[in-house]
Amino acid sequence: MKSKVLLSVLFMLVFSSVSYSQSWSDWSTWHSVNCFEGIDFRIKTKKSSYSGNYEAYIEFRNRYNSDVHFNYSATGGDYTTKNNRVTVRAGDIYRTYMGASFTSDYFNIFIDKLRHGRDGLQEYSNCD
Repeated sequence: MKSKVLLSVLFMLVFSSVSYSQSWSDWSTWHSVNCFEGIDFRIKTKKSSYSGNYEAYIEFRNRYNSDVHFNYSATGGDYTTKNNRVTVRAGDIYRTYMGASFTSDYFNIFIDKLRHGRDGLQEYSNCD
């Protein structure tokens, strides 16, 4: 009898926590990057019902004819994620998780140290 009651309580806790979870937003529209015209990004967010913070994914689209490698940082409210280096293949899309500590669903994205082709010791690209 005690095990049935305990099992019932456990199921109620699981189902109640699921009902309070927030769903992910749709992807934002694509935004271009001022400096590098062949790179676009869009963001998908979800607000935590417990902390009130936002977690986010970002997608980068490469419209160049070569692979690109670059650093990016993202600021959402009082939280910034830095020193993220990604590679996006020519004509492809790259998706990555940015984190769950953002205090706003409005983001500023900064991209720098972009290289075309290989990511070695060659010079970084200048703005287009």
